[in-house]
Amino acid sequence: MDEKYDKKAFKFYRNLIAFGIILYILLNNLHMIWHYFNVFLGIITPFLAGGFVAFILNIPLKLFEEKIFKKWQPKKKGGKRAVCLLLTLLSLALIIFLLIYIVGPRVQASLISVVEKLPEFENQLVKIPVLKDYEENIHEIFSKININSAQKALIDYIKNANTDLFNTIVSRVGSVLNTLFGVLMGFVFAIYALISKEDLSRKSKELLYSALPERWSDKLVKLGKIIFENFYNFFTGQFIEALVFGAMCFVGMLIFRFPFAPAISIIMGLGALIPILGAYIGVFTGALLILLQSPFKALMFIIFIIVLQQFDGNVTYPRIVGNKVGLPAMFVIVAITVGGALFGVTGMILFVPLFSTIYELLTIYKNKRLKEKGINIKTK
Repeated sequence: MDEKYDKKAFKFYRNLIAFGIILYILLNNLHMIWHYFNVFLGIITPFLAGGFVAFILNIPLKLFEEKIFKKWQPKKKGGKRAVCLLLTLLSLALIIFLLIYIVGPRVQASLISVVEKLPEFENQLVKIPVLKDYEENIHEIFSKININSAQKALIDYIKNANTDLFNTIVSRVGSVLNTLFGVLMGFVFAIYALISKEDLSRKSKELLYSALPERWSDKLVKLGKIIFENFYNFFTGQFIEALVFGAMCFVGMLIFRFPFAPAISIIMGLGALIPILGAYIGVFTGALLILLQSPFKALMFIIFIIVLQQFDGNVTYPRIVGNKVGLPAMFVIVAITVGGALFGVTGMILFVPLFSTIYELLTIYKNKRLKEKGINIKTK
């Protein structure tokens, strides 16, 4: 018994000393490790970006393959995939074209219109009943701001945004070429991944099972499926939600003749990508823009969005999207807060499916442990 205990103690202290030595070496070479990490990150970034692009484009690709062309079975192997991928890329090109040449100019016009109305903003604020008592304070604040100068600067910035972007690109040709090369490599990788996604999945599993014990391989494959399903379901659900909600908002704003319909509808649609908080961000921004024209219309806009959200939440969203990510609202708020604090808007979006994955894994572990112990919480 003592000999067995001594062996365990020896292994423990041996591992502890080895860990201490490794940690000491790492801490004394942090700069070098960080340098090589950045080099490695620079090499794999195009492929990571390509993988993300493939992941996103896989959503419309599956729609074409499994819904629109479900019954079509061409004689040539891979013909269906090639056609559906081509339609996916054409759809992407069409969306980019619409954003640049149709939506972009309208949003630009709306922003210029907003800026042109800045001098009237002071008068509109004092008309709001709640702010009547603070009229002198509002006038004092605006007297310290050179509205006309700010207005001219903002209009020039909006109008020259494209020109400045072009000049920046020209002045940094070297870095831009490197970036374009990375983008091209990532895009080519994404196309290849989409064309042969089943083959890539099979080969990855073969490599995994050949390198690790079957038990661990099974667990990793299951983990991969859970991660993929959570992220795929989240992005599918949120993209559909953003498109539908943005479209409904645009149509409703045209019917009720609210100003800045294109710009605000895009803001509302983009806001829908962020669960729960995105709606509040969109409403606040939209109401603030409309407030420049009319406090009454701003109030009516808020009421309109509240009604639209109720309709979307109870009718549209459950029918079109369903419960894509089974994460309680409280955890969604935590995920958005933590993700936003660490990585900004990107973190707010990505941390929801990440937390959903962790939540599902903990649920599986909890249920397994309760079953092993023979405990039924419902009877407690």
